[in-house]
Amino acid sequence: AELTVSDKIMELSVLTEIRRGLGDTESALDLVDQATRLARDQTTGLTRADHLAALGSQASALERDLGHEQIAVERQREAVSATRELGLRMPMARQLQGLASLLLDYGDAEEAAKALSEAREIAETEGQESQLRGDIMQTAGRIALAREAPGTASRQLSEAIPLLEANGESYRADLATAWYNLATAQMKLSHPAMAASSYLKARDIEAVIYHENHPDLISTEYSLAAA
Repeated sequence: AELTVSDKIMELSVLTEIRRGLGDTESALDLVDQATRLARDQTTGLTRADHLAALGSQASALERDLGHEQIAVERQREAVSATRELGLRMPMARQLQGLASLLLDYGDAEEAAKALSEAREIAETEGQESQLRGDIMQTAGRIALAREAPGTASRQLSEAIPLLEANGESYRADLATAWYNLATAQMKLSHPAMAASSYLKARDIEAVIYHENHPDLISTEYSLAAA
């Protein structure tokens, strides 16, 4: 039987992840763009919104990998809009949290705070899984750091870490980032021994998941030495 349009879109989406996994980001982006054009031109209503939500998020991650900051934010905003159209509240909270994290990466703490505020409001109303709560608290901690409020950041990041650890897998980039940001807050609070311990936890995770010349690992090694 011939594939439906939705089948073709999902096939392109899977191929996108395969290409990304192989490190071929340009080809992956080309595939997700093909899928997005199909979704926009040949689907309607909630089916269209469902595809565009998933594809927008996928494309945003690829644009970020390629260093295209503004386009990455635009694609994530498209994913948020499509998810809003679907009316699914927990996926909406996840998409908003992703947008907040992305905006923060690019230095826009105020816009990030707006997106995160909506995500938290939804998550608190709906009852939240530990991973999403951890992601939200980690992003809140990063916003506090950007606003020069290390005490608040330290409290929020300390709350985020056990929530992220509850997800099961011990060696993940999000956990390493949380420990690193906690250490940064602790240094700003003049707690060097605590910061060194947190940097060490970040480094131990990064040593498992990255090669020895990865910039995140090098940065953590440097911060650990400075602490």
